[in-house]
Amino acid sequence: TGLLTVGEFDQLLLDLHPEHLINDGVSRLQVINQGNRPVTLELIGRDSEEALLFTVDEREDWRLPAGESTTIAVNIRAQQRPFFGSQQRIPFELLLDANEGRHFQNGQLLLTPRLPSWVLAAAGMSVAFICLVFGFIGNILLSNRPVVLAAEIQATATALQQLPVETATADPLGSAAFNSGLPQSCRQIRQQNGSANAPDGEYTLYVAGDVDRPVAVYCHDMARSAREYITLDTATSGGNFSTISYPDQQLRTTYLKVRLDLQTLRIDPTDRTFALVEGSLPSFEEEIINDFGSAIGCSEIAPSGVFGEANINLVGTPFVLAETAAFTFAGPEVDGAATLSEDRATATITVTGNCGWAVPHDQIPLAYVGAR
Repeated sequence: TGLLTVGEFDQLLLDLHPEHLINDGVSRLQVINQGNRPVTLELIGRDSEEALLFTVDEREDWRLPAGESTTIAVNIRAQQRPFFGSQQRIPFELLLDANEGRHFQNGQLLLTPRLPSWVLAAAGMSVAFICLVFGFIGNILLSNRPVVLAAEIQATATALQQLPVETATADPLGSAAFNSGLPQSCRQIRQQNGSANAPDGEYTLYVAGDVDRPVAVYCHDMARSAREYITLDTATSGGNFSTISYPDQQLRTTYLKVRLDLQTLRIDPTDRTFALVEGSLPSFEEEIINDFGSAIGCSEIAPSGVFGEANINLVGTPFVLAETAAFTFAGPEVDGAATLSEDRATATITVTGNCGWAVPHDQIPLAYVGAR
């Protein structure tokens, strides 16, 4: 017999999501310590143009014991957002120092001007219209022509008003026409009805202000942030859950509603406002795991694979998973798959490893298909 001694070693697994932000937002860096000793973490953010501000969440203890995980939230925003101009893509880098090692995670922020290009185009058209009108009036007064020219002025003004302004659709976020009276967000519901008459609850909103694309949305926190969520048929389907599985224990998170950005049609998988947690894992911090559509499977020394599983079920909503929806699998000895139904209304994600995990690649894109 012999004695095998394993020295101290560090091994961290990192996952950043979302990797892409628009103007400002929160990215969360999940850190799993797979080494055999605790690590002390330090996180900073930077970009080569020095155009962004990074605010890391405050905590008293930055020490991460072996075998445990944590999630660090980083608020990222531009130091200045221009009023005019074109959109900018600003790459950024998060640096995580852990003991003697340094790790990097990359992301990108899309910075859009406060006033989109169609505002300038509309202003230019207005100025041109006014100049034309006054020009015609001046010609009438100078030449003393018959009053019949007034009819010509009116016809010209009507024609100018009917001219299409192509740049009015150049909103980089794909939002609806400016003059659409149909509500496209919970904030618009609050503006139209007043705070006192717009409590939290279900409302009908319209994707891109299109009357043919209605969607039932739950408006949450109407007095302050007025955020949009879609209600999932979780009770009937038994779906919309995420698990972390070990040989003898499991943590399961079930989602009743998920946060949806109606401009980009993307689900924020990190929003757990309407999530229910069952079970426990003593080696994990409950509040930082089980994002929507995510799973972790830890076989350890089990003779057969232990699979973490996640389910997405959009039946009962006017949405399905977009063609670009994808999932990332990572971890030692990882094995897993994401299986989508033929109509892309449901997805089942399974993963195992030591430990292996599966997460949505960035936010989850949807496609509008209407009532089914």
